[in-house]
This record gives sequence, C-alpha cells and structure tokens, in this order.
Amino acid sequence: NIVSCPYFNLIPFHACALATTQAAKPATYSRKAQYRPAMHGLQTASDFEHEMAWILNTLSGFEAVVVGGGGDQGVDIELYRLGELVGVAQCKYYNPKRTIAPGYIRELYGVKSMMGVKIAHLFTTARASAQTHELATQLGIKLYDGEIIAVMRRKAREKTMQKPSSSSSYAPPGYT
Repeated sequence: NIVSCPYFNLIPFHACALATTQAAKPATYSRKAQYRPAMHGLQTASDFEHEMAWILNTLSGFEAVVVGGGGDQGVDIELYRLGELVGVAQCKYYNPKRTIAPGYIRELYGVKSMMGVKIAHLFTTARASAQTHELATQLGIKLYDGEIIAVMRRKAREKTMQKPSSSSSYAPPGYT
C-alpha cells in the first residue's frame, strides 16, 4: 500500500521513509496524519531536516540519519559511510528573505572539530551573506542556500523517478 510522501507528492512514501530509517542509527521520522504544504511543501524545521537527509541519501554516497532534537549538540543530520560517522549537517529553516551571518559557520566548525569529523554541511532556506560564504570556504564547510537546495531537490526527484536499469540489483518496492 503506497501513500504520498509528505515531501514530494510524486515519490511513494516508503522511498522517503527508507531514506531516513535504514541507517546506522534510528531516525526520528514520523508520518503526519495531515500535511499542510508551506514553503516548498515543508511545514516545519523537522520536515526540512528530513528532506535534506533524503536528498543526501539520494544524491551522495552518505547514509544520512536525522538526529535533531533536544541535546543534539547542534547536529541535525549525521553522515555515515560504511557504518562510520564521517560528517555532520546543520539545517536552518528560516524565512528565505533572511540573511544568515558567519556565526552559524563558526558554530558548525566547532561542532565539526568537537565530533572529530572531516565533513560538515550547512543547509538553509535563507540567504547567506558574502562573509558567510567566504568563511565557509575558509573552514571547509559546504554551504547550501535556497537556490542550491532547489537544484538538489530537482535532481533528487529526477533520480528517484528514474526506473532502475536491468543491471541494477536494487529497486525500492513499487519501482520495478
């Protein structure tokens, strides 16, 4: 029984849930009984975190696990490769007209250092100032703002909607 994914009406729910539940740690994903679209079909910051995890799982070699919530030490998503923690991501779900300052990059750099990982991503629906982009580059943090996320969202949808080739050994249920 396939229901619509709350993030994308075109993707079966199980494909979306698979992205955040089959990881090294349990995800904090819950299906909503009622879903009211807001910006990009998202309703809450938690929705944004789960969408970014789904995009990372779809487009990268990482296994992205949502860990946000109280006591998350500033980490919304943990990134695993072959079961080993290799990176972290923070998600900032703000008004697209807002501009985020370099303080968010400094904070994430501290988290990256404290956790001993080499990869850090900051996803935001807001814009980032030139100083924020410059500091992110200097500190080796990947910064994704609204325009870049829109492109990633489109690519992830396209990849998910492609039928697997005959040489592919895995396809989510309902895609064969």
